[in-house]
Amino acid sequence: FSCRVDLSESLVVSSMTPQQKEAASMEAEGQRMWLETFWFPVQQRKHPDINVSYSNRTRIRIQSNSIDNVNNPTTKIEFESHWKKQIQNALKKIKVEDLGDMDSIELKQSIPNCDNDGRGMNDLLSLEKKLSVKICFLDRGGHVLLVGHKSKLDKKCFDIKNILSHYHWRLSG
Repeated sequence: FSCRVDLSESLVVSSMTPQQKEAASMEAEGQRMWLETFWFPVQQRKHPDINVSYSNRTRIRIQSNSIDNVNNPTTKIEFESHWKKQIQNALKKIKVEDLGDMDSIELKQSIPNCDNDGRGMNDLLSLEKKLSVKICFLDRGGHVLLVGHKSKLDKKCFDIKNILSHYHWRLSG
């Protein structure tokens, strides 16, 4: 069985203006990156018979390698319904915070791997892993997104935001 999920579908449909559609598309891209980094690896450990692939910025394909596994739904419709519901439930707890146009590609390149003051890319990646918050440097529009559990974004991401704003300020010159 296989299932395709487009995360932008419902977000873009409910958008009225072109700006809202673009914001919805970026939100869906951030959600996909968070799922790819934090949620799907756990699901693949729990269900080693599934493969997950990403066909574009917002589309996910889940495929089962096993028909005989008792944990798998028995029909294609059940399989699709099961995984769409699982993804929907995972994303209910997730918030996407757009930090705005920070010239993301240049910003990412300007952050050194190591910094003696704890402001390097390795420090960002360590915080990202510790907080389960994905930092998304989008190549469209230069936006930087933070994606993670609402409580962590609201209370625990000060250091991440501080590092990003430090290097953004340095780029702005």
